[in-house]
Amino acid sequence: MDRLFVAHLDEIRDVIARSCFAAEALAKMPHFALHADYHAGNLKYHGLSVVGVFDFDDVRVDYRVFDIALALANMCTSWDAADDGAVRFDKIRAFVGVCQGAAGRLDGPGPLNEVELRAMWRMLANATLNLLSWEVIVYFADQETEDGDYLR
Repeated sequence: MDRLFVAHLDEIRDVIARSCFAAEALAKMPHFALHADYHAGNLKYHGLSVVGVFDFDDVRVDYRVFDIALALANMCTSWDAADDGAVRFDKIRAFVGVCQGAAGRLDGPGPLNEVELRAMWRMLANATLNLLSWEVIVYFADQETEDGDYLR
């Protein structure tokens, strides 16, 4: 794991450098209390409907678009060995479309604004960096990790 991480460190640094936002853009992005760990394993289903959300350990105040990007990184990226890491753009379009439609029907901040929508890809990179950070922390903290699971 160490060698793999070091071998890709320049790429990781490049993603970090390209994932920054100007203060003017950040000022136009709403921030709220976020779940910050939204994925299928933290949801309760009844049929095909989500009826509950679990695991509030990572709740924090952050940019709304980051929470959506983190959900996209978790749920719209392939975790299958054959195409591991492939981004499923059709799922991203569907997920964001559902979010936008639901937000438009609710009282509150409404759908993602234009600045948030333009920021989505850089926020997706930030969300992926967040997942990478979590994986590295868990990998080194757990003495019984299976290298293959984390390397994949």
